[in-house]
Amino acid sequence: MKDKLTTKQFADLCKVEKRTLFYYDEIDLLKPIEITEKGYRLYNLDQFDTMSMIKALQSVGMSLGDIKALMKERDITECKAVLNKQIELLKEKQEELRLAEQILSQTMDQLDRYLEKGCNQFYLEETPDTYLITREMPERSTKHINYISIGYHIGVIMQEADATVPWLIFKKAPDRRRANAIKPAGVYACIYQSVPNGKVSEAILSFMDILSSKHIDTEGPLYVDDLASDFIQFPNQEYIFNFSMKCKS
Repeated sequence: MKDKLTTKQFADLCKVEKRTLFYYDEIDLLKPIEITEKGYRLYNLDQFDTMSMIKALQSVGMSLGDIKALMKERDITECKAVLNKQIELLKEKQEELRLAEQILSQTMDQLDRYLEKGCNQFYLEETPDTYLITREMPERSTKHINYISIGYHIGVIMQEADATVPWLIFKKAPDRRRANAIKPAGVYACIYQSVPNGKVSEAILSFMDILSSKHIDTEGPLYVDDLASDFIQFPNQEYIFNFSMKCKS
C-alpha cells in the first residue's frame, strides 16, 4: 500500500477535487489502478504525470474528449495534426474575443456619449465619415429587433423618415477596408430619446417635428442608433435611441 494513494491523497497531490477523479474514472480518461473490496479507488505516483498532461492540455483549451483521444494516439504525425487543429481553434477564439472586446468598447463609447448629451436634448454635431457594415433587415425580424433575431447591431437605417420598416441594419466597421457603407461626414441633427417598446414610429415623428420647428432641412436616411439594449435594461422597460439625420449644406 505504500506506493498506492487514496482518492483524497491523489486529489490533493494533483490539486483537484475528488469528484474530478470520480468523473475522469467514469469517462475512462484516468482510471484508478485498483478498486478495493470495499470500493475504494487507489492510484499510484506514475499517474501523477498523466494528470499533469491532462491539465496541460486543458490549459490550451482542449476538451476532455479530444484529450482522451490524443492520450490514446501513438502516431506522432497524428498527434501533431490534433495539436495543429487546436492552434486553429485558438486563433478562431482569439478573433471571437477581439470582436467581443470591440463590441463592448463601442457600447461604452455610446454610453459615454449619452451621459454627455443627456436624454431629450436636441443638438447639432459635426461628424467625420463613419464606416459601417450593413445588411438588409430580414422580413421575419421587423417586429423583434434584438440580438436573437438579427445578431449584434448598433442600429437601423430608415430610408424614409416616415417609414415604418427599417431598411438596413448596421454596426460600425473597424476600418474602411471591412466596411460596405459610409455614414458621410457632415453636420447632423441629433437627439437621444427614451422610447417605450413598440413606440419607435412615434419617437421618429417627434424627432421630425423638432426638425420642422427648428427649420432644419435634412438629406439622406435617418439613422436610429440603439443604445446598449443588448446589454442594459433601462428603467420602465424603455429603450434609448439616438436619432440623427444629415443637415443640408
